[in-house]
Amino acid sequence: MTTLELITSFAFAFVVVGLFFDLDSTVKRIDRRTKRLELCLDLILDRLEIDTPFQLSERIKQIALDPKRKVEAIRLYKEETNVTLREAVDAINAYIAQHQSSSNS
Repeated sequence: MTTLELITSFAFAFVVVGLFFDLDSTVKRIDRRTKRLELCLDLILDRLEIDTPFQLSERIKQIALDPKRKVEAIRLYKEETNVTLREAVDAINAYIAQHQSSSNS
C-alpha cells in the first residue's frame, strides 16, 4: 500500500468517525429537546386539568374481557401506547370495570 493510499484510508476513517459522532450528538440533542417538550406539555395538561386517556383498540378490548388473557391485554396496551406498566394495568382494569358495570345495568 502506498503512502498516498494509507493517508487516504486514514482520512476516510477519520471522516467516518467524525460523522458518526456528529450524528450521535445530534440524536442526543433531539432526544433532550423531545423530553423537555414532553415535560412542558405534561405540565400544561396538568395545569389545565386535561386528562389524555389512550383509546383501547378493539383487539385489546376483546382480549381484556377474557380473564385468562388479561396480562396479554396489559402487555399489548403497554406496547401500543408506550405507557408505564402501572398506567397499562389501570387502563385495562378501568375498561373491564366499565364494561362490567354497563353489562350489569
